[in-house]
Amino acid sequence: MASFNSIDPQLKAYLLRQRLPDIFEALFVGLTTSRPDDPNEFIKSCLREYQTGKNFDLLWDSFVPEKDRPAIRVFKRTFIEKFFSLKDLAELVSIIQYTY
Repeated sequence: MASFNSIDPQLKAYLLRQRLPDIFEALFVGLTTSRPDDPNEFIKSCLREYQTGKNFDLLWDSFVPEKDRPAIRVFKRTFIEKFFSLKDLAELVSIIQYTY
C-alpha cells in the first residue's frame, strides 16, 4: 500500500488544505469510541457541527463526548499517514481497541 508521502503531490496538498485527515481522524475516533447505533447519522451530525460551528477547534477527539474522551491520542503520527500504511482495516481496529 502507498504511503502518504508517496501519493500525488496535488492530492496530498488538497487533502491537507481541506483538513480531510483531521476530519477523518476525528470521525473515526468518535465512531469507535461512541459506537452509535446509526453511524451514518452520527457522521452527518458531526459534520453539521463542524460546518456550522463558529471557532470550532477540530481536534482528534472533537466528536467524542467529554466523558468518553481517551486520555491519550490514538495515533502518534497523522491519521492519514497511519491509514495509508496499514495492511488492512483489522490493524486499525486493533490500534483503537488497544487505546481503550
